[in-house]
Amino acid sequence: MRKKAMKGEPIFRKTPNGQLETKPSQESQNHRAGRWPFGAARQGCSTAPTAKKPEEVEAEAKARVLSEGGDPRNGFVVLSRCAIQFGMYKGRDFKWLLENDVSYVAKQDSLTRYAIAYHDVVNEVRVHRGYEEAKERSLLPGQEGEALIGFGKYKTETLQDLYKIRGRS
Repeated sequence: MRKKAMKGEPIFRKTPNGQLETKPSQESQNHRAGRWPFGAARQGCSTAPTAKKPEEVEAEAKARVLSEGGDPRNGFVVLSRCAIQFGMYKGRDFKWLLENDVSYVAKQDSLTRYAIAYHDVVNEVRVHRGYEEAKERSLLPGQEGEALIGFGKYKTETLQDLYKIRGRS
C-alpha cells in the first residue's frame, strides 16, 4: 500500500522485501513503447525538436503546482513539476520520473560524474546555481540588488556588488 507523500515528493515503489524498486513501472514501459527517441527525425520532420527556455519550464511548473493547490513559491515543489526537455521522457515531470523509473535517474548519474571531471562544466553549473539562487533572493522586497549580472566579466557579481565596484573607481 502506498503512503501519501507530501506535495512534490514522489511516492517510491518498493519491492515485496521493502527495497526501492528500480525497474521501470508499467506506466513507464507503456510511455517508452509509444515514444520514438528522436521523434521529429524518425517521423520525417525537417526541424529538430527544441527544448523550452528554463523560464518557460518554470512558469509551466508553477502553474501546474498552483492548479494542484500547492504553493508556487515553494522551489522544491515547483522543481518536482518541471517537465523533462529531452529524451524518451520528454514532457514528463521530475516527480513522475522518480515514481516510475528510478533506474533512468541512476543512469544519469554517470553523465554527471563524467561531466564534473571538467572544470569548465563544474564552473558553469556553479554559476547557474548561483544565478538561480540570487534570482530567487532578488524577488524578495528590498533585495533587488541581489540579482546576479549573469553574463560577461561580472557574471558572478550581484548588481549591488557592481555598484560598490563602480563607487571605488
